[in-house]
Amino acid sequence: MILRRALAREVLLTSFAVTAVIFCIFVVVRVLGFLRQAAEGIIPVDSIFVLLFLKVIAYMDVILPLMMFVAMLLVLGRWSRQNELTIMAVSGLGLSHLLRPVVFLILVGALTVGSFSMVVGPMAVRSVGAIEHELKTRTDIVGVSPGVFMETQAGRAVYFVEQLNKENGRYEGIFAWGSDAGREGVVLAQSAHRHTDPEKG
Repeated sequence: MILRRALAREVLLTSFAVTAVIFCIFVVVRVLGFLRQAAEGIIPVDSIFVLLFLKVIAYMDVILPLMMFVAMLLVLGRWSRQNELTIMAVSGLGLSHLLRPVVFLILVGALTVGSFSMVVGPMAVRSVGAIEHELKTRTDIVGVSPGVFMETQAGRAVYFVEQLNKENGRYEGIFAWGSDAGREGVVLAQSAHRHTDPEKG
């Protein structure tokens, strides 16, 4: 009984550690990708964390089984190196003695993964798809990166911002070119600020 509880406890603790490592790697990779898209004006900066959260939820059905498998390998491997499995065998306790906690952990993991795979994951994927579709169909300016020429989603305008004044929140050194209905125009300004129409968003 003590060995079973010890195995379950160590597998769970190791699972949390493995999950933290995998989660950090996943978040860093995704954040870098979203930041690149935000710098290119593909997505707005304020939508990065929403997309990141939904992506993490969507991939939980992949992360959780990997976490459990790696945790069991690490725990049993450490027990083998420290001769704990040998001591169990000498004491008349074979690997079958550990079968019950392993099966219990597998069942709990299977139920959790199943809920993510069949319910939560598809909902997150649909939400991500809806957000990405909305961002692709937008024609306004979704990102402002000082020192970089940016293009609107529709490709009908190009703008450049020299720098952002952090004291007053205004953009300085503005250049903008636009084309609409066969007419082109250029706008130059020393400063500008962002304004969101409360009715149009």
